Amino acid sequence: MPPPFSRTHRNLGVVIDSKLTWKSHILGIVQRVHAVMYRLRLFCRSTTQALRKHLIETLVFPILDYCSLVLAGLSGELSAIRDRLLNYGVTFVFGLRLDEHVTAYRVRLGWMKGEERRKYFLGCLTYSSRPTRGDVMPLMIPRRYTVTLDRSSHVTASYYWNSLSPSLRNLPSFHSFKTALKT
Repeated sequence: MPPPFSRTHRNLGVVIDSKLTWKSHILGIVQRVHAVMYRLRLFCRSTTQALRKHLIETLVFPILDYCSLVLAGLSGELSAIRDRLLNYGVTFVFGLRLDEHVTAYRVRLGWMKGEERRKYFLGCLTYSSRPTRGDVMPLMIPRRYTVTLDRSSHVTASYYWNSLSPSLRNLPSFHSFKTALKT
């Protein structure tokens, strides 16, 4: 007997919908982040700014970053929602009003925007999976026949890796690569 049809399916915490839009997954992220932020706001006044930053980095960032590599080709609307969640964390750290601009504060914290974070993790994964001997050649980009395959993580990883300078791709250690990629 075949399983019943479902519009969404959850596997390892990733919610995949029938049209591969990631909307259900992003809405789940929004709910989890808001639940964490609600709990953190209850004792906001009894914490220091450094502690609030650490709390966001340990409680909210894992929710935002979990399986972010599969979110290639995310629509502008859903990407903006992820950025707003990160901005919500910035407002918590500095005690800002919700309508205040947070870009300068986010830069002061040293945090990257959502898409920059995804590309950072994509670069780190690609670096760690490459051969360690010899020259690092550009990756071959497979032939694609659908938009879905064009937005897949291995195709976007290949494009991103090839866009990096050869001097960055050939750095000798993973630590030096991560440091150079953040700047």
